Amino acid sequence: MIVNVLSTACLYSNEGIGAYTASKSGLEALTKVFRKEARKDGIKVCSIYPGGTDTPFRSNDRPDYMTSKSVAKTILSMLMLPDDVVMHDVVFRPMIESNF
Repeated sequence: MIVNVLSTACLYSNEGIGAYTASKSGLEALTKVFRKEARKDGIKVCSIYPGGTDTPFRSNDRPDYMTSKSVAKTILSMLMLPDDVVMHDVVFRPMIESNF
């Protein structure tokens, strides 16, 4: 299984993060191609779209955002699915972003 970590920025872009959004959107397109190419070999290709995550990438702490551990747990849950099930795209956000 291949799990590509995208971002909700692919779905709901914000000003000031053009390069970030473009790079994640490029990976999104590549993931869709990989998904079609890998299917014949039985390889699952999935995408996750995490919302705000408190990481060192940010200049200030955001305790109201998800932790990287929460993102990792979501990936692990995808890896635990039965062989005959695939979860292509998973969008998840911290509670503070629940109004999107």
